[in-house]
Amino acid sequence: TPSPSPRPLKWGEDKGEGKVLYWRFTMEEIKIGRVTHYYTHLGVAAIDILDGIIRVGDTMHIKGHTTDMTQKLESIEVEHEHIEEASAGQTIGVKVREHVRVNDTVYKVVE
Repeated sequence: TPSPSPRPLKWGEDKGEGKVLYWRFTMEEIKIGRVTHYYTHLGVAAIDILDGIIRVGDTMHIKGHTTDMTQKLESIEVEHEHIEEASAGQTIGVKVREHVRVNDTVYKVVE
């Protein structure tokens, strides 16, 4: 398995001394789905799995216009039943730490 290479992310501010380019080492990400609904009162995202497989214990990255969060999957539910993995064609419920939005893209982080 090839190791991921570093890539530039963005310009950072250096306490008024000007712009400084910084690098962040990131792991490879595979696009697996998108958010279809967010249940605010539960903190749960409904996610359509469009490609691939995601399992409990995997790390996911949810990215959107104003969303950018990464977290480890602690549980996955389909129709209120806990499952260990989900594959393309399923809609799953996942507890998330932050507010996510409809159409945010969901990636599986490959470690």
